[in-house]
Amino acid sequence: MLPEDGFIRWLLWAWERLLRFHGGIDDFRRRLLVTPTEEDFPVDLELEGEELVEDYFLFVKEHAGLQGWPFQLVTDESESADGPPLLVEYDPALLATPTRLVAQLARGAARHLVLMDGSDDLEEDEIEPLADATSVFLGFGLFGANAAPRIGESHVSFLTQGLPPSVGALGEHEVAYALALFAVLTEIPDRLVESHLRPNPREFYRRGVKEILRHRGRELSRLRQVPLAGVGPYR
Repeated sequence: MLPEDGFIRWLLWAWERLLRFHGGIDDFRRRLLVTPTEEDFPVDLELEGEELVEDYFLFVKEHAGLQGWPFQLVTDESESADGPPLLVEYDPALLATPTRLVAQLARGAARHLVLMDGSDDLEEDEIEPLADATSVFLGFGLFGANAAPRIGESHVSFLTQGLPPSVGALGEHEVAYALALFAVLTEIPDRLVESHLRPNPREFYRRGVKEILRHRGRELSRLRQVPLAGVGPYR
């Protein structure tokens, strides 16, 4: 299953926007695909609760290149703090499923990046989907695709069925397509990506790669030449 063409056009616009604001294609090609492995997340498993979440978030910030940002982890966005921290909400229940926890933490950091880039060119309902796309852009597409709502499901239905809660505004087929765009532009081997995906996102990823390589050559060429100013015309 591929996303609707309207979503693909929007994602290409979003990717151009991100490239313009964050170093262009040369910087982007140096981004690494973050994997759910001990190599990328050598957390101290003797820690528990909030301290373990902080340890995971330490590596999220490092991989995203946001180490110096004044983030503060909270379990409820209504929590307040002294100074001007950037609140990143997390669900403590996700400690039982670390890949979903990382997806939530990465998305929370990515959302602040979206807001720091400015929202003058965004509709209000674009901010949350753009946070998902930005998380993929930062290298966390494996986590986002595996944690995204499944086709035909919602966050509520996941919780009521006792399944691990989903994360994000985009569906798994949409995040998997964004991950395919990331992999094609950074020339990451498909086998590396696919080895870390659940069956559904893996199939969506494969279809996304094929569609991009067969039908998006002109768009790929444009993305590879994005200048570092302004916003492009993919709307």
